[in-house]
Amino acid sequence: MDDKDAAGQLRNRLLQLIPSGVGVYDVTGGVVHKEYLNDGYYQMIDDRRENRGCYDGTDTINAMHADDLPGLMAEVRACIREQRMLSYRLRILDGGGSYRWVAIRANHVPLDDRTERFYAAYYDIDELVRTQEKLRENELLFNDLLRYSEITHFTYYPQQHRYEIMVMPEKLRSLPSSMDDYPDSFIKYTEMSKADADSYREMVRRIDEGAQESECTVQIKYQGKYNWYRVHCLNFLDSDGRPLRAIGNAVVVDRYKEAEKALRDEKLRMKS
Repeated sequence: MDDKDAAGQLRNRLLQLIPSGVGVYDVTGGVVHKEYLNDGYYQMIDDRRENRGCYDGTDTINAMHADDLPGLMAEVRACIREQRMLSYRLRILDGGGSYRWVAIRANHVPLDDRTERFYAAYYDIDELVRTQEKLRENELLFNDLLRYSEITHFTYYPQQHRYEIMVMPEKLRSLPSSMDDYPDSFIKYTEMSKADADSYREMVRRIDEGAQESECTVQIKYQGKYNWYRVHCLNFLDSDGRPLRAIGNAVVVDRYKEAEKALRDEKLRMKS
């Protein structure tokens, strides 16, 4: 056994002591060759070393999801060119025949003028990635539901007197997504009556002064048509009780106002 083989065996014995997944790879041109993977790697993917012989040597890339391989090779080339650590996440075929998300961080050193050696650490991030994907799906679904509802969600910043719409209903897509000089600019844009403008300013004034909640019901003109909206704001205060921002929503209440008017008219009729 020459000195090179002895050094390689010593290295592998040391890597075996590491509880997480680690590996050694040589990259020559566009070819990746697996030199060594420790038992921590096989434990991470729920498999045994003797079952993974088909992924030895240059066949190691066959254990990766085909969609992730181009990105990995682009990162390999970039980190060699920029002389920095490799960082990437990809899917690996596990012992159960499914793909599992793992993150790789690797340092590298040149072996010669053609080959770069990578010392890689693996981290199991499958649960994290799948949870993030589920949250993104739920967020997109939730935003779609809100977008096709008649509820507008916005944030008001008292110190800047600015509002920003977080979710824009489809029927209001032409409404400005943000406005400064709020509420006066919004009152002018929606052509509120004097009485409704006073009610709206009072709602905002209470938020400015630190009220926990504030609400009003006003008529708002949009694209030539008036609708009744109930606007409600919930204040978020700092440790000194000063308003930081308010989360608001505006709900169409035309039917409620129509029912309210019909009830008043019926009471007048009965009284008459």
